[in-house]
Amino acid sequence: MSTGLRFCGLFGFLSLSLGAIMNLLKKEIKTTLGQPFINVHHIFVLTGLVLITIHPVLFALSIRDFSVFIPDTSSVLSFLTNGGRVAIILIYIGFLAAVFRSALKGRWVQIHRFMYLALIFGVIHANLLGQDLSDPIIRILYNVLAGVVILTGILKMRHRHRLMK
Repeated sequence: MSTGLRFCGLFGFLSLSLGAIMNLLKKEIKTTLGQPFINVHHIFVLTGLVLITIHPVLFALSIRDFSVFIPDTSSVLSFLTNGGRVAIILIYIGFLAAVFRSALKGRWVQIHRFMYLALIFGVIHANLLGQDLSDPIIRILYNVLAGVVILTGILKMRHRHRLMK
């Protein structure tokens, strides 16, 4: 179960991160893959959503304790170490905003941005608790990936702000 747990955490984060980053490459994705951006984006994001959901479920089953889904606010360090608990909640809030975007009208974008915050919580959680990030190469790769996700979010907000002017 440990291997499955680690696989789901690593590849769920990777898939969600790539889904976020590809927002900057919409034209290139269409040109290179011959598919609309949104189709490719959804493949990555839904794969990531499934994997990142399985990750805590496997952990809860392995320790027979479903309180792993409740954020730990006992201290700042505990909150960040167990940041995956907050991340999964934010991921589903962001996901539901996209699902109900027509009902939310323009507000869905602001809510959907929780995905960026979720990925930040996820990488902090992985750095403080994850076994795989004890490997320096994986740690560097995933932290650089998180940095690119943050940069993507900033660039998307700047671009949207310019369009609104």
